[in-house]
Amino acid sequence: MNIIPETNSILELSGYKTKYADADANLLYFEDDCLLGFVTVFSTVSELSAQWKEKHDAFLTKNAGRLRVSPLKAWNCYSIFLTPDDPDSFPMHAFLEIEDNLQGTRKIARYGVKTHKDIIHALYPIMPIQNRVALIPENFLDRVKERVGLKDRTLAAFLGSASPDEIANLLMEEE
Repeated sequence: MNIIPETNSILELSGYKTKYADADANLLYFEDDCLLGFVTVFSTVSELSAQWKEKHDAFLTKNAGRLRVSPLKAWNCYSIFLTPDDPDSFPMHAFLEIEDNLQGTRKIARYGVKTHKDIIHALYPIMPIQNRVALIPENFLDRVKERVGLKDRTLAAFLGSASPDEIANLLMEEE
């Protein structure tokens, strides 16, 4: 799985505007009305550990002007560091140290990110509150049927051009 395109799709479905970095295929910018940041993917845990600060500082330098004029976004600025790698002997406290570093941005660091579900879990801190199935495409008519509890014929009449009397008769038949 290519993590950045999948992350882009998830963020867009959640209402974020996204933009790929021109020079780095493993870097994605995101923004909404009150939050902005970037997601970057490293091949290995060691690479993440060694390079996260450089990516973080480059983002802040590039966006310093925007952050000065938008205090709300400056407060809600995120750096998200992901890797599909599973650490063998890497100290887990190093990930906590990255996330506990509040200098410049809030940080999310996750390892073992390999599936769509892993990406969603990593992005939870910036995702809007939602129903767990909100990211799964649904058929609108099936959803309406399920929620209103009408038979197909009655629902079709209601959604179609049936008269109020015809709908009333169908509803009485359902009782």
